[in-house]
Amino acid sequence: MFGRLFARDYQSWQLPEFNIMDAHHLVQAVQERPAFIRADDVLGGAGTEGRYVFFESSRDALFVFRFPLTNFMNVYVHERGSDGLFGRDDGIKAASVSVSGYKPEEHDVTYVECGWWIDHLNGLFRYLIDVSSQEHSGQLSDDHYAYLRRLEQASAAKENDLADMFRR
Repeated sequence: MFGRLFARDYQSWQLPEFNIMDAHHLVQAVQERPAFIRADDVLGGAGTEGRYVFFESSRDALFVFRFPLTNFMNVYVHERGSDGLFGRDDGIKAASVSVSGYKPEEHDVTYVECGWWIDHLNGLFRYLIDVSSQEHSGQLSDDHYAYLRRLEQASAAKENDLADMFRR
């Protein structure tokens, strides 16, 4: 009786394609890797401490990572408008990541809105988890992540151009 009361139905696109118990690597990677550009001065929004941007050059889009709480992250997708610029507050909420400080089994990654970005986020998240765990173990490999490494380098190179990419 109570099992059905609290049951939640998920659609296939809402399920992450990686081990959710490794989600703490995502928060750490976004805050530490140079590809995620700190953008507090460019992006507005009350109550949001950290704002990090990852430029996805293959889709000409931005993934904006906002941290309203220490162990909670929202991911927004910003697509370039017809004027060639990104809007500051017109992103689509794509995912939320919640990390438990005590129990890895209580970590949660939820995709909120279905779109082309689901595959991109799954790939980016898998990459960040794998690279982070390889860096901590000292075993880096250059196998099937060469494309994502190039995307990460391209994103970091946009740091000086970030303010000009947004509407004023």
